[in-house]
Formats: sequence, structure tokens, C-alpha cells
Amino acid sequence: MFLGDSMQWGRRDGATTLLGSTGLRISTEGTELVAREMVFPTATLTDPDAFDTMVDDLVAKATDRARGAKRPAVGTQFFDRHHIDDDATRDAIAHAYDVLCDLHDQHLDHIWGYYIRNLARPLWLSLVDPTCGVDNRVDVLVGNPPWVRYNAMPNAMQTVFKKRGDELAVRPKGKLATHADLSALFVVNAVDLYLKPGGTFGFVMPRGVLGGPHYQPFRTGAYPHGRDLYVDFGRPWDLGSVRPHLFPVPACVAFGTRATSGAGPLGATALAWTGTVDPEASADEAASTLETGEVTIVNADDGPQSPYNDDVVQGATFVPRSLVMVVDSDPGPLGVASGQRSVRSRRGGDKKPWADLPDLTGGIEIEFIRPCFLGSSIAPFTLLDPESAFDPWDGQALLTM
Repeated sequence: MFLGDSMQWGRRDGATTLLGSTGLRISTEGTELVAREMVFPTATLTDPDAFDTMVDDLVAKATDRARGAKRPAVGTQFFDRHHIDDDATRDAIAHAYDVLCDLHDQHLDHIWGYYIRNLARPLWLSLVDPTCGVDNRVDVLVGNPPWVRYNAMPNAMQTVFKKRGDELAVRPKGKLATHADLSALFVVNAVDLYLKPGGTFGFVMPRGVLGGPHYQPFRTGAYPHGRDLYVDFGRPWDLGSVRPHLFPVPACVAFGTRATSGAGPLGATALAWTGTVDPEASADEAASTLETGEVTIVNADDGPQSPYNDDVVQGATFVPRSLVMVVDSDPGPLGVASGQRSVRSRRGGDKKPWADLPDLTGGIEIEFIRPCFLGSSIAPFTLLDPESAFDPWDGQALLTM
């Protein structure tokens, strides 16, 4: 069991892993005060335990001194202890040590040893080099990937998520794009990087995986990524009827095998678990209170559709909001005509290009300015003051210029 950056978020464009041509490259650019790069050559990554020990020694050497004090050199004794003979590798490690000393001097040293190991261990597990017979990928993957919806991700994560999700053909498009979940990409990415051909996996995932339309690309089992990547899905577990729910939302378990040719899409049936179980119960205790049976998976797209399904693409909303939402503005020394209000565009809530457009200002007849309740107008057990919206409806027709 390893803690690490399993997604390898920091890989460069076009790279399949964090490993560059010269080794593991770690940038400190985000620290602002020390915008430099550490490189750990590939030769130092072949033994993860030895690498961890070397990094611990390197960090200890950089931090076991007063900040700004003279730096003891990383010399022959250090390299011999860690069996580093190559001059280029020694130079790279010495440079990494110098960067760690800079971080220490700038009070930025508290997590770098952990951070380096956090990046290196998953990288070691993904190393495949047929020329020297190295294949560190595993036979079995078991886990509970992070469940994070796209609209809850930070902007930087959204950017990487879209790029990787499109590369692996696992991200839904159109109106389903904001419903995408990191768990699907995590599983496919883990299979791609860490699972040997013929290896198996089992991951606890949101129950929507079984039939939700936004998981449809994941259920295909085919994920092109410069080379063919296929999964042959087994029969999943449906945990939706287990009480209490094991997670904040109902869960399932997806099983599969990394196939060498051709995909096996997720099937139409699942093994359903039902019953009440104590979350602290042992496996034997839980088995005595749960029952299993086969159920048919209902795909959300196959259910009854609203008669408005083909005509409505959004809920009750104004887009762009700055076109119709208004706030009062200064009418100036001359005021406005009788029966009008001086208003300007209400800013906030719009995306580009609407967010970059200048405000609209002017006088509008009071009868066309109506109260508008937004989500932000609703508080627990009460309503807040509504916003104002321009609605050119005279009771019979929508007015035009």
C-alpha cells in the first residue's frame, strides 16, 4: 500500500508519466522564492526503498543546519553509501541538494522530502522498459478512488481533467460535462499506468457508474490513448440497498480485467447487496446480515423522458445574466423620465465573453422590471430580498426593438 500522486497530475504535455528523458523532474516554481527544478535520474528510481532512504538523507543534510549557514558538501562518502557511481547522476543529486538547501533557507522545507517520495513511488510502479526486462506494474488494483464532480474541482484541476479525460475518451460531453466525476478517470488512468495486461481490478465507485449517462464512456471499456487500452468488465456489485449507506451517496463496486485486445463493456446485470449492516462490523458479521441477488441495471437514458426533453436544454435561468439582471444606477442631475428607473447591468455569474462586455445603462419602464429569485435569494426557512430583472413582456407578447 502506497501513498502517492497516483494521477501523476504534474506530467508534461504529451508525456505518459512524470518521467522525463533525464528522470523524475520536480519543479519548485510555485514557491515563488525558489523557482528551480530538481532532477532525480532514472537510475536512482529503480529501487524505491533505496530511493526513499537517499531522499531522507539528502533532506536531513540540507536541514540539519541553521538557516543561511554554510552548506556541508554532498561528497564521496554520501554517494558511496547510496551506491551512486555515475558522474552525471552525482551532479544531478548535488544540484537537488542545493535546491533543498535554498528551500530550507527560505523557510519552505517542511514537506519536500515527503513530496518527492509522493511523486516517485507511483512513478516506480508505472516503470516499463522491455529493453532491460523491467515491468513494475502490478497484477491487482484495489481501491476507493476520489469522488469529485467536475463542477467542484479547482480551476487548475479542471484543466488537467478535461485534457486527460479526452485523451482516454472517458469524459462525457455537452450538457453532461459538468456531471463528470474524477473516479472514472482515476480508474482508467490507474489501469493504464499501473496494471499489467491480464491484471484485474476492483474499485468502489458512485452507484451512478452502473447506469448514469455521464458514466457511459467509462462503461464502454475502450479508452484510446496513443495505443489501445481495453477493459473487460466483470459483474459489478450494487450497494444501493445497503443501509446505512456506506458513503454520502449510494455506491457500487466495479470489477474488470485489463484486456489485451477488445473491450468488454459493463453488462446489464449486477450483484445487488441488501440489508442493514453496522459500518464497524467485521466481514463475517456483515455477511450474516446481508443478502445478495441478481438485478437488472437500469440505464438512465432508457427510462421515461419528459415531454419537454427535446425542447428544453436548461432550467429556469437567464443567460447571459448581465443582459437582463439589473441594479439601480445614478440617474445624474437630469434624472429619468416619469415611470422609469435608472439601471445598469448587474455583474457576476457570467462567463466569457459576456463577463468582459461593458455594462448596459439607461432608463427602463418600471412595469418591465420584475423581482427575480435566484439560488442566492434562498436561505434556510426564509427568502431573502429578490434581485431585479428586465422582462420585456407586456402581458400578451414579448416586446422587440
